[in-house]
Parts: sequence; structure tokens; C-alpha cells
Amino acid sequence: MNIGTSDDLAVRDTPDLERLAAILRDRINQARRNKRESVDFETDLCYVGRELEVRMNRAKFNANRLGAPSRSQDSV
Repeated sequence: MNIGTSDDLAVRDTPDLERLAAILRDRINQARRNKRESVDFETDLCYVGRELEVRMNRAKFNANRLGAPSRSQDSV
């Protein structure tokens, strides 16, 4: 399975990435049950997981940033 580059992952929707992660986990499990190599799937899952982690951290940062009072409000 070719997931593309990290740039390709960056433009995908979050639900699409979550589905892709589930597919990759399933393929890893199938490969292990059948005693086949799963390294390629595991590598792809790391890239997808990293993209999801970056998005989650960015969302938390933005939520905290928007929830904090701005400097212009502090001086009033």
C-alpha cells in the first residue's frame, strides 16, 4: 500500500486519515497472523499517526490561543 508523501497526507481530511490508520492496523494484524512481513504497513502507520498527532496538537494550540485573553484586552 502506498500512502504517498507526507505532503499528500497533509492535504487529506482527518476522517480519511483515521480510516487509513484503521486499514493499516488491520493489515498489520493480518500480516502478523499469517506470519508475513508487516514493516511497510507499520512504517506507513507511523507517518499517518504523526500527521494525526500534528493536527491534534495544532487544534489544542489554537483552542488555547483563542481562549486566552489578547494583549489589547489586558491593557483596558
